[in-house]
Amino acid sequence: MTQHAQNTGYLYLSQALPTLPTNYNPDSDVAALHGAMKGLGTDDKTLSNIIATRSKSQILTIRQAFQLKHGKNLENWIKGETSGHYEDLLIALVQEPSEYDAMLARDAVKGLGTNDDQLVEVICTRSNSQLMALS
Repeated sequence: MTQHAQNTGYLYLSQALPTLPTNYNPDSDVAALHGAMKGLGTDDKTLSNIIATRSKSQILTIRQAFQLKHGKNLENWIKGETSGHYEDLLIALVQEPSEYDAMLARDAVKGLGTNDDQLVEVICTRSNSQLMALS
């Protein structure tokens, strides 16, 4: 399968569809992600291509394999290598839905004042089972 890509000058966008092999092995993705983030600078193209084109179950497998192979949390590495909305997007993609919702709720009430819109978004748009998973 060929992949078409577009460089907007700001962010590398891949038009590749998620890959869903039946016997997914995360080792090559783990090695590529580690290579993209180690040392000086970050290979955003590789980061985007892997994270944006894998299913949620594959990403969770990558997270676990990354931790086992490198002894480091993939999410923390992403936070250390990226910033802004790009970081927010990558973190949202690598977290489990319940982890992401918990982070949104925590951020909504952290510090002075409350982000009512964000808190309402999390609490009022989730099912009972999704809300129970937050605790």
